[in-house]
Amino acid sequence: MGVEWDISQAEDMVARAIGGMSGSNLVGTAVGAFVNSTMKSAPVKTGTLRRSIRINSISSSDATYGPHVIYAAIQDRGGEIHVRTKKVLANKRTGEFFGKKVTIPAQHYMQRGGEAGVSDAQRRVAGQLRVILGG
Repeated sequence: MGVEWDISQAEDMVARAIGGMSGSNLVGTAVGAFVNSTMKSAPVKTGTLRRSIRINSISSSDATYGPHVIYAAIQDRGGEIHVRTKKVLANKRTGEFFGKKVTIPAQHYMQRGGEAGVSDAQRRVAGQLRVILGG
């Protein structure tokens, strides 16, 4: 046994209440939460990687965000760096030598940030809808 409900009136009521608020505004609110969570989960040495995480695009149905530094992927996924033009890899600032290759462990900060951002995004969007709907 099922119940039929004509939701067209409810949809009209919500559309009138939201007024100028577009779907992309709500998506932007949600993606802002994901960006903040990802920034918090990014490894920090100088803060450059963390500061490079930003929104790339937003539409009414989806958004993309991510880091904008060249070494972001290897910090997230891990990998090996091999010497190319010198005899060994070294840190000029500290004088430390690493040999012919360095293994960077995966940090998975993008995944951790995305997982942490879900509840924050839900809270932000729900709060914004409460304000819009006057409740």
